[in-house]
Amino acid sequence: MMDQVRMLSHQLRLFGVHGGYEKRVAEAEGRGLTHLEFLRLILEDEVLHRKNRSAQALLSKAKFRSQVSLEDWDMSFDRGLTKQKMRELGGLSFYNNLENLLIIGKTGQGKTHLAVSLGRRLCQETVSAIFLPMNFMFEEVLAARASGKYLSYVKKLTQSKHYKKNYTFVSA
Repeated sequence: MMDQVRMLSHQLRLFGVHGGYEKRVAEAEGRGLTHLEFLRLILEDEVLHRKNRSAQALLSKAKFRSQVSLEDWDMSFDRGLTKQKMRELGGLSFYNNLENLLIIGKTGQGKTHLAVSLGRRLCQETVSAIFLPMNFMFEEVLAARASGKYLSYVKKLTQSKHYKKNYTFVSA
């Protein structure tokens, strides 16, 4: 029976189910779960697997410079961001409210760290994000304008497959 489940879940491309059903069967037997509870658990595994796979693809596509996160942010150094503001940014309220986010500051204040951290957080929520250093973006804009592809370049930066599913980070 287990081999049939393994084969069918693979054939249906249910890789989250495929990878975790044996553990879930043991859990269901040990805890005496109903059929519906068991089904909910394996479907949650599939949803989580797909979300994680999407997030990994988006992180790869975003081309972030580093693997930093908001949890790595050193609050002992005063950069003009309060803990409350960091929680607000980490909660992605700017994105959820359809607001642009402009990160400005002096050299060494952590603008790139913050932009990459927020971009990575967006990718984890399956939102497409890309990172462009400011000078690189200006070069691309000038090259696109010179080749007559300015409008298509701007459209590429702002276009997404889904409403509210794209964010571009530009860093100085």
